[in-house]
Amino acid sequence: MIRYITISLAVGSLLSGGDFFKYSTAYISYNLTASQQTQTEMMDFEDNYSLTLGLRKIARFDYQKKNKFYDGTEQELSDNAFIGSVPKWEYLINVSDVRNNGIEYTDIKFWIRNTKDKFVYKFKYYDIDSRNLEFFTGDIRYRKSIKRLDLSTGIALLGHPAFGYDAFSEYDDYWWFLAYDYGYTDYTYPLNDLNGNGEIEEYWIWIETDPVSLDGYWTYFNEGTNYYWLDPDGNMVATSDDEFEEYHLPKVVKNYNDDSIDALDYQISTSLVLGLDYNWNNDLFYFHGWTSIYPISKGLTDYAFVDDLKYEVGLLLGYKIGSIGIFIEGNYLDIFKEQYEVTTGINFQFK
Repeated sequence: MIRYITISLAVGSLLSGGDFFKYSTAYISYNLTASQQTQTEMMDFEDNYSLTLGLRKIARFDYQKKNKFYDGTEQELSDNAFIGSVPKWEYLINVSDVRNNGIEYTDIKFWIRNTKDKFVYKFKYYDIDSRNLEFFTGDIRYRKSIKRLDLSTGIALLGHPAFGYDAFSEYDDYWWFLAYDYGYTDYTYPLNDLNGNGEIEEYWIWIETDPVSLDGYWTYFNEGTNYYWLDPDGNMVATSDDEFEEYHLPKVVKNYNDDSIDALDYQISTSLVLGLDYNWNNDLFYFHGWTSIYPISKGLTDYAFVDDLKYEVGLLLGYKIGSIGIFIEGNYLDIFKEQYEVTTGINFQFK
């Protein structure tokens, strides 16, 4: 995707002439904190950190205040709106490398848009490692403005890894061969080691039915076979196949599915897209809402995600009553996987 980001910026730069990077802001920040520790879990995690770098050129809406400095932690939900506030190129590249209580991940957000009077173009690529979410969308839409209301419709190209592909369901061998492939080994031992020699044997045994007369009978006995399992590091993790199937095979299957998905190319589909954006504000009130709906999709590759309705909806609402300010802001994304964020609160200004 680095190639696509580079191409998008290069195309935007060529189409806009020499003003593409004018007034853009590059930023980098680093944050280091002590890891959390509970009284019940005395685990010694390494320090938490966050390294963020990015480049942004985003025009503010009327209700937004100007920020003098950017450190990469800003979460302007209005950035998710499809229609921008100015008829120019806007873009955001934000990369965050994070370690939080022992969990490490890298989140990447990139989008670029150009809002014209009649047409709007936007390309978006998200790789949210913390949510195991990766996709891109490229929209070309016709725009109809009715005062503060913007209606848009067009076509979109959507791409993603092969989410939901269950490669294990197509695995045509015994499950233990898959476990061997991921470094696990099994060893046999007697299920009922009557003679205590550790060998799996078959033999005749005398079953006494009367302790007085010593009557009984001979029966042929097979000690049976069980398996114990070692992980790739040589640690014993299960003392039976049933235990391995219950506690360790799911991890093997997940790794196999993930590796199979990684081996596939990006899955592509095309879709009709409908959009609505509305923005109104004054000194005491602001309302900004938007939605993008992808109702009909056609897969262009074998495992493209086309069955579900995909959409994104956002709302920013604030109202000032004297010295009291009330606000609620949120964005909900349901494209391949669910992601949302909501902020609400009340503030009071002393005079």
